[in-house]
Amino acid sequence: MLRTPPKEGDFGILVRVESEPNIRAAPTSTPNKKSKTGRPKRPRTDSSPDTDFYTDVHRSLTDEQLLVTIRQEIRSAISSEIPEISKTDTINNELREIKELCLGLKHSVEFMSTEFDRIKSELDACKSDNKTLQKENETLKSTVADLAQRVNLIEQNSRQQNVEINGIPEHKSENLIKTIVQMGKVVSSTIKEEDILSVVRVRKLDPETKNPRAVVAKLRSTLLTDTLLTSVSQFNKTHPKEKLNSQHLGYGNAVQPVFVSEHLSPLNKRIHAATRKAAREKGYLYVWVRDGKVLVRKADGHQAKHVKSLEAVMLL
Repeated sequence: MLRTPPKEGDFGILVRVESEPNIRAAPTSTPNKKSKTGRPKRPRTDSSPDTDFYTDVHRSLTDEQLLVTIRQEIRSAISSEIPEISKTDTINNELREIKELCLGLKHSVEFMSTEFDRIKSELDACKSDNKTLQKENETLKSTVADLAQRVNLIEQNSRQQNVEINGIPEHKSENLIKTIVQMGKVVSSTIKEEDILSVVRVRKLDPETKNPRAVVAKLRSTLLTDTLLTSVSQFNKTHPKEKLNSQHLGYGNAVQPVFVSEHLSPLNKRIHAATRKAAREKGYLYVWVRDGKVLVRKADGHQAKHVKSLEAVMLL
């Protein structure tokens, strides 16, 4: 709000007062006890309306210019920010896509985590079952080994009255009972035909070999069996150059050695064969069978060892 301008006379007085050249000669007020070193301010009096007028005009112009300047700055700022706002929208869209992607990844990770927990649980169960199965397997192995030993013992005991003869030539019209009776006469062990309960040739373990099939004879008692085996052993010791052979049994062809031994079970046969091979490799002097047991001796004066299994052969 503008005030009424002052009269001309008053304005002239105001000019003369403000343009007083001798500022130092102007009267000063009585100094206060507490003096200030700063420049004294001119006291404002209510009797200077022209000063208030110019102050209000200057303030009014300044406010209008300030408003204009603010408007211009706002327009300029808005104009410069519009591209940035557009960029912000693009960024927001991209961020929205990233957020959706992250959400999808989150769901995938949660699913994978659930699946991992499930698989881990199943794996733990499998490990537990595996340990149980391993224990059961060890128990079953022990049981099977024990049963195998029992079966082998039963099979061997059922062969106590049998003798196995290798090296007898094969003929279509052969009479194996008479051949065994003749063998008893040669080794000084009396065997009658009625003492032979059965006699048969068994199949070869190695079909490619040219050796004749073995003969298995079952005698009436284990006493006859033991007597025959002992007599054959004594005959071979007393006739080292002419051990029991095919000519002694009435076969006039080429001389073939004849071996008489206990009739071993299939497992004991494998143990016997493996033991003989290991004995040759490791320098054992003696390998023999007694009462269905495979025995070895390293040298004269050494203690005999009973080879009970194929695993024991590896420990010789």
